[in-house]
Amino acid sequence: MYDLTATAQVFKSYSVGGVVVDATVRVQRDIIVEVGSFQETVNVQATQAQLQTTEGALPSGIMLPSVIITQQIQTAVVLAGEFLNALNHTN
Repeated sequence: MYDLTATAQVFKSYSVGGVVVDATVRVQRDIIVEVGSFQETVNVQATQAQLQTTEGALPSGIMLPSVIITQQIQTAVVLAGEFLNALNHTN
């Protein structure tokens, strides 16, 4: 006599005991397949790049085309204002 166990991922295992096996007879057992549970764990790890905001220097490995500083922003605002004033005076 043998014990029969069937297992497959995502299904509950099925077991039946007392299976008689004879070399002259074909043995067949129907099994009941029930959906079980599936668990998978995914771990994600990342490191945060630290950006230097008080100076124009960036950490190694980070490249930007250029760093905009406060003076450049203020200059751009002034120039935009002068351009708009010039447009208003030409009309």
